[in-house]
Amino acid sequence: MKYIILILTFLTSLCFGQTNPKHVYVQPYTKKDGTRVEGHYRTSPNSTNTDNFSTKPNTNPYTGKPGSIEPDNKTNDNSYSYPNSGNSQYGSYSTPTYGKLSFYTNYGAGGAVDLYIDGGYVGTLTNYFPNGTPNCTDNNIFYTNLRPGTYSYKAVDKTGFYWAGSIAIGSNDCKTVPLFDLKENRFNLGTTNAKKRRVRIINYVLPFVSTVVFPPLGLGVSSLMAVSPRINTRTGDPNYDKGFRKAARKKKAIRIGISFGAGFATWFAISKII
Repeated sequence: MKYIILILTFLTSLCFGQTNPKHVYVQPYTKKDGTRVEGHYRTSPNSTNTDNFSTKPNTNPYTGKPGSIEPDNKTNDNSYSYPNSGNSQYGSYSTPTYGKLSFYTNYGAGGAVDLYIDGGYVGTLTNYFPNGTPNCTDNNIFYTNLRPGTYSYKAVDKTGFYWAGSIAIGSNDCKTVPLFDLKENRFNLGTTNAKKRRVRIINYVLPFVSTVVFPPLGLGVSSLMAVSPRINTRTGDPNYDKGFRKAARKKKAIRIGISFGAGFATWFAISKII
């Protein structure tokens, strides 16, 4: 029913209304404040606003919304310049100008990359570009339309690795941001994150208590805990995971060794007293 009403509104507007019969499609774009503007139709620019969808008493044939702007009563002499407001409730008077900003990566092992512009999420890069430098609209890249201006960006993959910076976009620009990385960087990131990870309390308590009770038992428990269970972090990035596991195993073994030593010292002190 909704579509029938829109079709009737469209035909009525064309036949009986004052709207410009020439319509243009505005591509989706993102404003500098992060607001996403979806693609939409508007009337082709001319010398008057009387034939705009958003002018009284016209109706937007695509949405069915009535116009709210007062007509300027000018004739169409193709010399009128629209005010650059962009704030009309049902469309902008001015033609949006924008540039393209694209992101691509040559490192596909880190998983999907979430993209943020001026702090706002704009999309996810799910593929990687293994060779060369792509154009703005090539396959395996992500691109978005932006108003001219300077923007900050941040890209974060599933391992927590991120790229950040700023870039200036001009009207009709086509700029690409490479998200490059090396295997060594991912290994080091895994190592760093493993060092920040807290060791479970049982890795302190069990070696200590079992050693205080009976040192040979404590030695066996400590040795077993140092190798089992395996640290099995899997982010999908083998280089990150390798660095994480190596550092985490080392950290765990050191903590268990300290607990065993403290337990043995306690057992020795108690045995002397007894």
